[in-house]
Amino acid sequence: MKAVGILILGVCVAGCMENPGNSKHEIPEHLWPEQSKREYFINKGLGEYNNRSAFLNFMDRHYLGLKAKNKSNPYPFAFEEAYIDTTKVDSTKKWFRVLVEPCFRLPYALIVEQVKNHYTYTIKVINGDCNDAGSFYLKMMPRFPDAIGTNIFLKLDSLNYWNLKAESNVGWLDGETWTYEAINHGRYNFIRQRMPQFCKNNELIALYKLVGLWKKESKIDNMLVALGKGKTGD
Repeated sequence: MKAVGILILGVCVAGCMENPGNSKHEIPEHLWPEQSKREYFINKGLGEYNNRSAFLNFMDRHYLGLKAKNKSNPYPFAFEEAYIDTTKVDSTKKWFRVLVEPCFRLPYALIVEQVKNHYTYTIKVINGDCNDAGSFYLKMMPRFPDAIGTNIFLKLDSLNYWNLKAESNVGWLDGETWTYEAINHGRYNFIRQRMPQFCKNNELIALYKLVGLWKKESKIDNMLVALGKGKTGD
């Protein structure tokens, strides 16, 4: 009997080791490792437009108490980017992020952040479109002068970015949606703008052009063409 008992125990242990994915279901969902959450996101198609309610349910279960303005948007998750909890804005953080969701090209993100006395620049691309956030595709961290980051934040202040609001622009069936988010000295603002190039507000147009110059400096279009992908557009 002892031999049989040891054999059964060995089979159970071996079975658990061969299928470690089952272990994540034995702990609360908000304690799953990030990699397990991302696999679930992709396997369940939670980035798809028709699954927005399922994605929000996923966020509520896995990120308890998160208060983010874009919590229902799967694109930051696909970019492997953080959701900013507006009740816990870091007063020491200096950060600006732009997420672009086009219809017929790959979505991309531009991020600049001050780390100690220097700025880091990040470019991300996901393999999706305006109907499906898709999955993470690539990340680059080009080396740019600190002057670019300094100029970006000075320009945000001069445009009164911290008080800007999105302009109603619902007449376009297709096109891009841009999400601007920034933090500086405890200030935070979130602007989700449909077709920003057609805004009538001068500050919003200037903000769009500022990011356009940053995008040009990043050489993201050159990189996409080299990979056989379409350019980001104007």
